Amino acid sequence: IFGDNNLGPSRPTPSGAPPGNFYTALIGEVTAEAYGIFTQGTYRPADDVGLTLGVRYSDETRDGTGTFQGPTDAIPPVSTPRHISTSNVSVKAGVDWHISDAVMTYASFSQGFKSGVILVGSSDPAAKPERVDSYEIGLKGQFLARRLQTNLAAFYYDYKDLQITQLLQGASVPSITNAGSAEIHGLEAEVSAVVLDGVRVDAKAGYLEATFKELISRNPRVAPPAPSPELDLAGNTLPYAPTWTADVRLEYALSLDTHGALTMSGEAIYTDNMTFSIFNEADLSQPANTIYNASLRY
Repeated sequence: IFGDNNLGPSRPTPSGAPPGNFYTALIGEVTAEAYGIFTQGTYRPADDVGLTLGVRYSDETRDGTGTFQGPTDAIPPVSTPRHISTSNVSVKAGVDWHISDAVMTYASFSQGFKSGVILVGSSDPAAKPERVDSYEIGLKGQFLARRLQTNLAAFYYDYKDLQITQLLQGASVPSITNAGSAEIHGLEAEVSAVVLDGVRVDAKAGYLEATFKELISRNPRVAPPAPSPELDLAGNTLPYAPTWTADVRLEYALSLDTHGALTMSGEAIYTDNMTFSIFNEADLSQPANTIYNASLRY
């Protein structure tokens, strides 16, 4: 990964920018090597019951070299060597039960692993890898001669070292840092029905609670040199995590025999209000909104 990122009125040269000119430059490269091996299998003690077990081993190394330059020529470039070496074992376990030919219920536990992050040329520390434990139960079924399909799921995610993007106090470019921990739990429901020949209704809804369990940070909107106090953000909502979402779509397909088909559809997509800031500031948020789509297809 190569980067030559410049911010400011003057691009740095080997001799530097004119004294007093503001600029920031992040220049360098990051190399990554990743190895993995995994296996997964399902054993059926009975025709209607399946037991699944999987395991994955990952080994990753990342090295970053480069320089951070700025904010003026009076400050010499800072070398930014960074190194991350990580190994991880993740597992998956689950059970599924086919209650009938048309209805299946399941439960699963799985683990996820996300690589650490080195920003090219950044003087910030490398972000540690992110890990998550995921629990899910659900039901999938087809009813009314398979004209109605229903999917239901409940889930819980437990994050460790969640990677978040934030602007640190006095900085001019965002950084990727680690929150201590976070948890997400919610419900999802999907229904798809053929109500008449050629008429199909698809609807889905989701409920989400996503909060930080551990996070200490400083608000960058307190302008330096005034010190920004450390804030305990435990209980704050994660960015980009609306509590409610919903989507309803209606489609009518009309056959034109040998001349093809005409399909008309309409859709409404609802998204609850959500924050863009780990500090949950009102002016860095988006109110609830609904998007409407319509199409006519021949």
